[in-house]
Amino acid sequence: MGDSEELKASAGTDGWDLPRKLVASLGPLPANFTTCIRTVKLAEMRMENKDSSALTTLAFRQVQPVVHLSPTLKSVFYFAAHQLRERDLDALPNLDELSLLKLFSADELLAALSLALITRKVRRICDEEQWKRLFGHLRVHMELGYSVGATVVHVGGANGMLVAALRYLSMAMLMVKDLEKFKAYRRETIKKEALFDLASERKLFGCDHLQIASLLLQNLGYGSLIGEGMFASSQVPAGRFGEWLREQDEVIQCWCAAILWTESLHATGKISDDLKGNDDLYLPDETIVDLQSLARVLRDKGSSWDWPLKGKKDLPEAIQEKLGVATGQSAGAPEHDSFDAEVGSAVSSPLAPAE
Repeated sequence: MGDSEELKASAGTDGWDLPRKLVASLGPLPANFTTCIRTVKLAEMRMENKDSSALTTLAFRQVQPVVHLSPTLKSVFYFAAHQLRERDLDALPNLDELSLLKLFSADELLAALSLALITRKVRRICDEEQWKRLFGHLRVHMELGYSVGATVVHVGGANGMLVAALRYLSMAMLMVKDLEKFKAYRRETIKKEALFDLASERKLFGCDHLQIASLLLQNLGYGSLIGEGMFASSQVPAGRFGEWLREQDEVIQCWCAAILWTESLHATGKISDDLKGNDDLYLPDETIVDLQSLARVLRDKGSSWDWPLKGKKDLPEAIQEKLGVATGQSAGAPEHDSFDAEVGSAVSSPLAPAE
């Protein structure tokens, strides 16, 4: 049997059976989480003129009832605010749950909610040693994704951060298919000084992490467009970035560019010459300088962006009181059991009315 036949047999007749099974291994996603995201993204699609204020209000009304029932999510958003909105957080005259959530944009609310959930689910099914190694890289990629996305129209910092994190979370799920092959794959990519190798993933596992990430995004409620942008980023011919990009839809152009710029910055500390240019498709020189400076720092010192896994125990008592975090969690209870119980409560709770 040739390589292509082996790949088809492993991944399923349409090439998506295996990614679907791997995504299913995470278990069901809470209905309130996916309803929040889908409601906001559908409203965004239907808006002729993107009204960011109206969209943020809608996102707040959708997300707040879920966060209200979860000490874990309150902690996630508090520490996310330290990274994304530190000056605004420090300036709050009175910190409470509502004022905290109102610091975020619509996309930030949805991305933080998504990453709090998916990061925990993926960590649970991963080999502990491999997870510890990957999570450091994930944080760097996530922080770079936020900074790159913030410079790209149709992407934005929050979505750039979400996709960057999902690339590592999706890659981590490949270890469920075969842990020893995953270890070998990681050794080879490190030798090549690469972050990802899609061809090797398909050969070793029968699918690649971009397929998994695309399904995760759809299951969360984001639709297919971002996944299409992720797939497009894997199709750019070597040395033909600008020429190929001009043939694509504007939104795909933006996603493809943001993904490749983030990957280049993380892998090498710079945006490679074949991803640079002098017209509107490319980043201005001064922006590139700033991003490359950030990339060098993160590659050298790592990223402190560990907020997706923060929990109630990480909150100072004074902050717990301000955010209305209940005390009295069972001593020694596993953190994931606590979060599952919180999410279970959220699923049965009615949503706030959408406007």
